[in-house]
Amino acid sequence: MIATRWKTPLLLGVITSPLFLAACSQTTSHSLSVASLTDAARSRPYRHTLKDKECLQRAMFFESNRSSRDGMIAVGTVVMNRLRSGKHGNTICQVVGERGQFAPGVMTRQMNS
Repeated sequence: MIATRWKTPLLLGVITSPLFLAACSQTTSHSLSVASLTDAARSRPYRHTLKDKECLQRAMFFESNRSSRDGMIAVGTVVMNRLRSGKHGNTICQVVGERGQFAPGVMTRQMNS
């Protein structure tokens, strides 16, 4: 009697378990690796001009004027990440000067310490 009571659920479990396990092992086609992101960032060389250097200095000054060194590095990292993405401009000055992205007047105000 006990053997017949467990026979149907056991048989059902044996039949359906491969389906559940197969679904767990599938991966999506949108997977990215750190290596692929790093390779993409390296594939676009960029030569910085003196004007680009000034624009980066201005962004770092106005965005983290009273912050620590880490704050300034964070602002510089944001600018460079946006440049590498290609969605915010093709030069550092275009990235920094994009409307509404950094402090008002970042490209025009005087830098006073």
